[in-house]
Amino acid sequence: FVGEDRVWLQEMEMPGLMVTRSLGDEIAASVGCFAEPEMVRRVVDVSKHMFMVIASDGVWDVLDNQTVVNLGAKAKTAKQAVQSIMEAAESGWEEKNRGDNITCVVVRFYAEGEEVPED
Repeated sequence: FVGEDRVWLQEMEMPGLMVTRSLGDEIAASVGCFAEPEMVRRVVDVSKHMFMVIASDGVWDVLDNQTVVNLGAKAKTAKQAVQSIMEAAESGWEEKNRGDNITCVVVRFYAEGEEVPED
């Protein structure tokens, strides 16, 4: 196969993954990917960290970290942050006349007792 290194089953052209983790994917697990999530608990200093962005390469291939941080920081809610990041990623792909799957999750952090807006 030509292109990026991928994980393939020996007998088939699947799953064709470029990752080492694929949550819940038993076929990918059979060729060396981890199907079980790794769980970690952290205390977050909300005075320094407002939110966390979890996104696919459909975001990171067209937006740099600072752009994503700026978009997230301007948004009043996690839902608005996701919408802004997704729209910017879509625009980035349109400029390249290409496309990719775009997945984005934003987790907002709030201090204890801080009012949490409804989305």
